[in-house]
Amino acid sequence: MAGGEGAATAGAPEEAGMGLDISRGGGLPSFEFAFKSESFSDRVLWLEVVASHGGPLPDLAFHREEEADGKSIDSSWTMVSTPVLRVKTIYINSVVLAANSPFFLKLFSNGMKESDQRHLTVRIADSGTEETVMMEILSFMYTGKLSTTEPNLLLDILMAANKFEVLACMRHCNQLLTNLPMTRESALLYLDYPCSTSVAAEIRHLTDAAKEFLASKYKVLAK
Repeated sequence: MAGGEGAATAGAPEEAGMGLDISRGGGLPSFEFAFKSESFSDRVLWLEVVASHGGPLPDLAFHREEEADGKSIDSSWTMVSTPVLRVKTIYINSVVLAANSPFFLKLFSNGMKESDQRHLTVRIADSGTEETVMMEILSFMYTGKLSTTEPNLLLDILMAANKFEVLACMRHCNQLLTNLPMTRESALLYLDYPCSTSVAAEIRHLTDAAKEFLASKYKVLAK
């Protein structure tokens, strides 16, 4: 268990860097200790959950807050005229996000006003999964890990990781999906899942395997 390992490590700070696990798969550093920590963060991400009304939000619906004459005003990047149901506050480190995502690297270093804004807002639909997907991607950028192996959720994470250009997360999702056993349900999911052209190319091996699996299954039933 993660908690057990953490306790064991904390008992030997001299040998283990004060009890912090600073390694993850592929030799990359882990910043799990800094995830959602105000002490190790330089920005604040507000996740605004809005009513979905059965339709998708525009991709990457961001807005930021600026100061004008000492007053905070809303300067929307994407106009989303839907009521905000709740707001989740997440402390983030711009270096960690920029190191894992060309999207965030450009966002934090483009020289425009938003590069210096402390607060960043992302609007997501109250779909039951979008908040989970966003938290999984943020967590991955700190830890290199995902907490799920559920095919549908992994596909959702893969789609969002593609939008935010978290390439390592895309590869990890792909590997997890590849390692899962093919079933009738998962085969139909891969074939029917609505996705962008780039993600379709990323999971082409899965859709090809799904077609072969179903063809083989129906051949057996036909005998």
